[in-house]
Amino acid sequence: EYKIDDDSRIEWKRTADKAMKLALQIATTKTYPWPRASNVILPMLTEAADQFAARAYPAVIMNKNVVKGVVYGQDEGTPQTDPMTGQPAQDPKTGEPMWLVKPGVKKARADRIGEHMSWQLLEEQPEWEPETDTLLHVLPIVGCEFRKSYFDAAERRNMSVRVSAINMVINYWAKSVKTAPRLTEETLVYPYELMELQNAGTWLPGSFTKSADSKNDDDHPYTFLEQHRRIDRQAR
Repeated sequence: EYKIDDDSRIEWKRTADKAMKLALQIATTKTYPWPRASNVILPMLTEAADQFAARAYPAVIMNKNVVKGVVYGQDEGTPQTDPMTGQPAQDPKTGEPMWLVKPGVKKARADRIGEHMSWQLLEEQPEWEPETDTLLHVLPIVGCEFRKSYFDAAERRNMSVRVSAINMVINYWAKSVKTAPRLTEETLVYPYELMELQNAGTWLPGSFTKSADSKNDDDHPYTFLEQHRRIDRQAR
C-alpha cells in the first residue's frame, strides 16, 4: 500500500524535484539545440524563497512568546453570594467584591501554559528553531512541508523535527492528511539510533540489512518506513 501511495504522486514528485533543483541552481549538461549548450539558471526561485522565509520567520518567532494560549468560555469569574440577600458579597472592610473564582483565571493559566511551551520549543528543543527556518525556505518551493512532534525516549524529551513533503508519502488523491487512511514517512536511522531505540524498548529487536549504496560503511543509515494508519477492520 505504501507503493500504491508513492506511485499515485509520481508526477508531483517530478515537479517538486525539478523545483528543488531550480532553487538549488543545479545545472545539467544540455544537448539542445547543440551538445553542451549554455545552461544559465537565474536565481529567481531561490530569491523568492529567501524573501518568503525572511517575511514568514519573524511572524512565527517574533519574540520569546512563540506559543499563545486561547481562552474558551467565560472568564469573568464567579462572585460569592451573600446568603442573606442573595446578592454578590462584598468585603466589609474594603467594599470590594468577593470571589469564588477571580476574573481572568483562565487567561492567567493560558499565559502560563504558553510561556512554558515557548520555553520547550526555544530552549528544551534546540532543533525546533533551525528546523523551522529550513521549513520556511523549502515551503514556497515544494508547496507543503510537515513537522513531526513526538517523545524521544533516548533524549527523554519532546522532539519536533521537519519532515520533507518528498519523504512523507500520502496518496495523491487523499482529501486531507487527517482523513488519509495511511501516512508513511521515509526515514533514515543511523545504527547507533537503531540501538538506542531497541534498548529503550521503542522498537522491537531484530536484524536489518543496509542498502546497496552503504559501501561497507558501518555507520551508513538504514532506510525505514514509519507508517501511521487506520487499523479498523470491517465487521464480519
